[in-house]
Amino acid sequence: MSTFVFHIDTEAVRKRKIWFYTGAIVLYYLWFQAFYNMVACGKVYPYRSTGEALLGIGLNFFSILVLFLLNTTIVFRLTTALRLLWVKIITDVACSVAATVAFNIIFLVVQRQTWDPQGTLDWAGTLLGDMMILMLNEAAYFLLHWRHARAREEHMRLLATQRQYDLLKMQVNPHFLFNSLNLLYSLSNLDLVRSQKFMLSLSEMYRNILERRDLVKVSVADELRYTRAYFEVLEMRFPECFTVEITGARQAQAADLYIIPCCLQLLVENITKHNAMRPEQHMTITIDISDSGLVVTNPLQPKINQRPGDNAGVGLRYIADVYRNHGLFFTSEKTTDTFVATIPYL
Repeated sequence: MSTFVFHIDTEAVRKRKIWFYTGAIVLYYLWFQAFYNMVACGKVYPYRSTGEALLGIGLNFFSILVLFLLNTTIVFRLTTALRLLWVKIITDVACSVAATVAFNIIFLVVQRQTWDPQGTLDWAGTLLGDMMILMLNEAAYFLLHWRHARAREEHMRLLATQRQYDLLKMQVNPHFLFNSLNLLYSLSNLDLVRSQKFMLSLSEMYRNILERRDLVKVSVADELRYTRAYFEVLEMRFPECFTVEITGARQAQAADLYIIPCCLQLLVENITKHNAMRPEQHMTITIDISDSGLVVTNPLQPKINQRPGDNAGVGLRYIADVYRNHGLFFTSEKTTDTFVATIPYL
């Protein structure tokens, strides 16, 4: 069982909770007092005078209020770190009984020292009341915990949907698509074979994007296979300017190593977006399947007319955010002449 913590968001919410707990305590007191009077005395109102009634009601209400506060503190504060359900329940019962016994002893001592030297306590009644209060608190705790879990599940579902949409927006880059269609138009007039190959690679690339949008993880082997169509499109867009080299000691285990989907394509797209792609400055991207992760390296060849901060790091931030949710860290480092990004394995 996961840890549950109260979160009071606004003053209005805090006031509503105070009124709710106050009403619950009052209603419980009225019910328990009537029930106890019927069991112990045979009638709901057994008092012989108004003063006796006020004293009994006041002392009993004070006792129930203290037990409510003690049990609420135990259930909602002290034992929330316990993850096993049965361990938490046993611990709550033990702590509640110990707190009730301690409170009864203190109450009995004060009673005998002040208004009633011969005073006694109904231990069975107080322990019964304590167990009923504990049950109410446990029910409230697990109800709120269930609602919190449902809300978190819904939030994660919406977050996953938003991530899929963001990923699709980043990959269906309008500039990339515009340039690709322009190149397709030019090739259709000059080289029919190349234009057909380009069109097939482009459609394969977007089909792969749609296929991967619901995946949580993908093997390195599959990611390289999916991204190959993207490499082919880039090689035709930048003829004699672009090369991808795959190296690494763990190439044979690529099918057993997992990363998040589409991150490799995002990294390569980031490289082509922010670097000059010219025959005299050949861009060689190295993908190293190493023990520490998938290491992508490229030389820095900044575009002359690129504006600083123009959509810089959008894909990198997306990859970093997704890995952070997995409890892992995606790293990227820029030196004077190279850019290195390390994709950790899941």
